[in-house]
Amino acid sequence: MGKVFDEIDDKLAAWIKRQRMFFVGTAPSGGDGHVNVSPKGPIESLRILGPRRVGYVDLIGSGAETAAHVCENGRIVIMLCAFEGPPRIVRLHGRGDVVQIGEPGFTQLKAQFDLDSVQAAEAARAIVVVEIDRVADSCGYGVPLMHYEGERPQQLAWIESKLRRGGDDALMDYVADRNEISIDGLPAFAPETLPRRAEPSPPSSLLLVHGAGSGPWVYDEWPEAFPSLRVAAVDLQEGLEVGTASMSDYADRVVAAARALPRPVSLCGWSMGGLAVVQAAARARPHSVILIEPSPPGEVQGFDADVAMVAGTFDPEDVYGRFPAGVPARPESSLARAERKRGISVPELPCPSLVIYGDEFGDERGTPIASLYGSEERDFPGLDHWDLVRNSRVREAIADYLGAFRPVSSA
Repeated sequence: MGKVFDEIDDKLAAWIKRQRMFFVGTAPSGGDGHVNVSPKGPIESLRILGPRRVGYVDLIGSGAETAAHVCENGRIVIMLCAFEGPPRIVRLHGRGDVVQIGEPGFTQLKAQFDLDSVQAAEAARAIVVVEIDRVADSCGYGVPLMHYEGERPQQLAWIESKLRRGGDDALMDYVADRNEISIDGLPAFAPETLPRRAEPSPPSSLLLVHGAGSGPWVYDEWPEAFPSLRVAAVDLQEGLEVGTASMSDYADRVVAAARALPRPVSLCGWSMGGLAVVQAAARARPHSVILIEPSPPGEVQGFDADVAMVAGTFDPEDVYGRFPAGVPARPESSLARAERKRGISVPELPCPSLVIYGDEFGDERGTPIASLYGSEERDFPGLDHWDLVRNSRVREAIADYLGAFRPVSSA
């Protein structure tokens, strides 16, 4: 039979600490919103703060339902199950308060937790404190016996990847972008209160990389959109025998051109040039990468080892269609094209990135690539593949992303 307790006594507190995880349940006010149940852990993130008071460290996740519901109405239940040993379920009903990182009181409250024992504590976005009004247990006969094997490695790997790609503020940027509201539109985490370690600074240079069969001239009108940056457009074919040029050769040209510019440098590649940029990024170590409907890496496109590697050249207008009036076309490497069709592996980027796409290849070269690299996205409905390098709105969006709307210094 279940039992209702006056408070969390020492015996119950010891049982709680022996569990491996816990669950939280919340719901929005009214009858139309979505009820939410979330698994939480490790158990070290849950702290008994008093006989009728508990708190837990809320780690970054893809959603923010619990925080949104508690902020709206305070109702919350914490449930723990015995997966090993005698069966038992314990529920802690109460009223919660979400103390978001960056808000007054968070640092003082955090000191009551042993964060050194909490895996992924650097991903803390809040502490949820619950004033308990009911403590009860039940039989737990329906909970299966399960053996604990360990914590999953994916969370730590995700954190490391976000910080490596996005810098010190990547986790807070994720919260601001993904956790501001619930699925029902309720406010959860206020972006303006999230702490930042450093204000983002713009690059000093911008390197532009053209697509197949074109050349640096497709960017002739770009420099004026970036008055505070040194803007250069690389010619991928310069110094190469085009008939035997590979995508690695093109990436080498990007690296060499980037190293000749004032640092930090942002790399911007369109179409085939986008793939050359991602190939070059690990060596060029750019400030950021901007991909404009890029040729996709193998991780998105897939791999086909049966594609024959044949040297030679082809007429890009025979393959891709007529170029816009006034835009010169030139022979392109058949070998590089075959490599792209076979699939080139570039599983990650070392820096923040932006993916831009329009109507023509958005499903192939837009969101799937942004998902692979954890990139920001900009969609331009009504623009085709060529429009993306010719329309001033795209340049303005990139300048805004880079923080480049600044006057050129007179110094």
